[in-house]
Amino acid sequence: MTCTYPEIICVVGSGRCGSRYLSRMLRDSMDIGFRYEPKFIVPIYRRLYHFGDLEQPENLRRLCAAILQYLHLYLELPFQLQEILEQVREPTYTSVVYAVFQVVAEKLGKTRLGYKDPADIVHLPLLAELLPTSRFVHIIRDGRDVALSLLKFRWGPTNLYCGAQYWAQVVAAGRRDGTQLGDRYFELRFEDLICDSEHTAMQLGRFINRDRRADQTEELVRQINSTKRTNSVQVWTRDMDAEQRYLCEAAASEVLSSCGYPIEFEGQARISPLRAICYSGADLALRIKNRMTRDYPLRVRG
Repeated sequence: MTCTYPEIICVVGSGRCGSRYLSRMLRDSMDIGFRYEPKFIVPIYRRLYHFGDLEQPENLRRLCAAILQYLHLYLELPFQLQEILEQVREPTYTSVVYAVFQVVAEKLGKTRLGYKDPADIVHLPLLAELLPTSRFVHIIRDGRDVALSLLKFRWGPTNLYCGAQYWAQVVAAGRRDGTQLGDRYFELRFEDLICDSEHTAMQLGRFINRDRRADQTEELVRQINSTKRTNSVQVWTRDMDAEQRYLCEAAASEVLSSCGYPIEFEGQARISPLRAICYSGADLALRIKNRMTRDYPLRVRG
């Protein structure tokens, strides 16, 4: 790689962690071109060999055309193939990825590059390599609230145990890999963003702007204070019974505790391996049914 690329801010986290809300706040206050999840970086990278030598213009064009299909599907912005090709600086996948986000930012009227996809929290090492100027914001939300929220979506886990287990796995992976990135990685909790907005937003603003543009950090604080919903915090304390809370802690107590969340059944929450297998099997069966029938069967909260 011989080119120098602009900085790109990447927001990652588990599903339903508040990443969409955070990226919207950053977009509106810090001129960063966030636009939902483009979903192409890792899937295209995994089949990059299909496109052959990118030094060949036709191969580079086919790669950009494949990415364009993802953009039309997920971003709902009017992209043209030539717009991406004109931004490509060298025949590498990295250059193509930067070109895509440059076009996204321009279409949104922003000057800085942004990327948001919670699912990519488990791919931090790859993203850090593909995007050498990337800096990562990992937003974490209480796993019990995440598990509850995931039940509302056909693509998510279908019971609380699997939802909390999913959260624990991806958050633990993100924190482990994030620590290897040094000052390219910043971690915050959704609850702190809502309940301690000024302090948390000031820290985040300093990370993104490297202590420059204090006006943007102040605008971020203002945006959060004017849009936050305090009823989105600790939903589990209102909507879960004791058995459901126990189940979530059985799946995720270690990670909950390491992230600073209160534990109700300290050292007690355990379920048998057989019961865990039953939850996982039921979850898999419902997911397959969802995919095949596209129905929305009733989720099993317990």
